Amino acid sequence: LAPVVTDAVAETDTYVNDGLFYVDGVEDGQTINYRFEPVGGCMAKNKENVPAKAVESLFNKVSNLIEQARVRVAAAMNVAEVYTKYQIGRLIVEDEQKGKYRAEYGKQILSKLSERLLSTYEGGWTVDTLKRCRFFYRIYCPQQIGATVLPQSEVLPDFTLSWSHYLVLMRIKNADERRFYEIEATSGNWSVRELQRQYGSSLYERLALALC
Repeated sequence: LAPVVTDAVAETDTYVNDGLFYVDGVEDGQTINYRFEPVGGCMAKNKENVPAKAVESLFNKVSNLIEQARVRVAAAMNVAEVYTKYQIGRLIVEDEQKGKYRAEYGKQILSKLSERLLSTYEGGWTVDTLKRCRFFYRIYCPQQIGATVLPQSEVLPDFTLSWSHYLVLMRIKNADERRFYEIEATSGNWSVRELQRQYGSSLYERLALALC
């Protein structure tokens, strides 16, 4: 005889194993496994509850993997934003150098570029943002940090922080001091607020004095 499942149970799967008939379902929000055994030509129903601890353990493991993936995706997106704005800065600088624009004409170029970007993409591509991209490239381009650049080669710096971090670092005029805070922020996994706090406390100067 085919087993009968009551209305209180939502049937999700049925199968036969070792001569026994099984029905998986959900009852009152809990996963239930019904096992039907032949008794006098009829099927007797035995209910097996899935242990809550087993489900909780598996959920925690899966959830942990999902959260780790989210962190990695967010970190990759942050670094991608930095490299994108570095390359935008490079294009702007190269365009200005090629055209030898007057200062006023250069401002108009950035203004028109900003208008086109804002109309095509979501907000954020203001003239100020484009100026920051240009300044960012000028600070971190290989010629500025002393790297040997081969002809026709494109050497990219090794960026490890978010754009918000680099907005703080760009305010630091001393290249050695700026590099110090970049390394410390990366190794210490500093938030932007922590970077601002450490810079505001003159950590670099205090350590330099301690080494003298």
